[in-house]
Amino acid sequence: MLFKRTLAAAAIVLGTAFAANAADIPVIVAPPPAPPPAPMAPAADWTGAYFGGFGAVSFGPYGTNFTAGTLAGYDVQFGNIVAGVNFRGSWNFIGPPSVNLEGGARAGFAVTESILFYANAAIGYIGPVPDWAYYSFGGGVELALSDTLHVFGEVRRSVFCCGPPNVSVHFGVVLHN
Repeated sequence: MLFKRTLAAAAIVLGTAFAANAADIPVIVAPPPAPPPAPMAPAADWTGAYFGGFGAVSFGPYGTNFTAGTLAGYDVQFGNIVAGVNFRGSWNFIGPPSVNLEGGARAGFAVTESILFYANAAIGYIGPVPDWAYYSFGGGVELALSDTLHVFGEVRRSVFCCGPPNVSVHFGVVLHN
């Protein structure tokens, strides 16, 4: 019986000692999982109609020309991709007086809520002097200063059916709805 009591006492002493040591062992806790990344927000909504005014300086074999006019268009946004159509009418101020009428399209990428980079192409008519059809292509950037007020700048190359090509720099202000 003495042996059983001694064995029981030893078990209690050893069990208590191990329990006391177990409290000193640090508990390793896994860090909480990281939150999922926030989804990429598309750029501001560029969908809608717009109209405005522009100026352009053209450089070609016949010298430099200044043009001013109006434009109107409509864009649709798919994620960060923007595509649309536009129409322009303008008046040449240097050289023979003439009117430019053109219709075109543009497609671009909204890199932020307020910046759109785009490429454009158009066909048009300049007349009555000279009486030429033309096509143009180029690219530009549009900056949204507010929800409705935007400014743009672009470079275009125009190729005329009956004359030499030229390069023009366009700048303007548009109001989006």
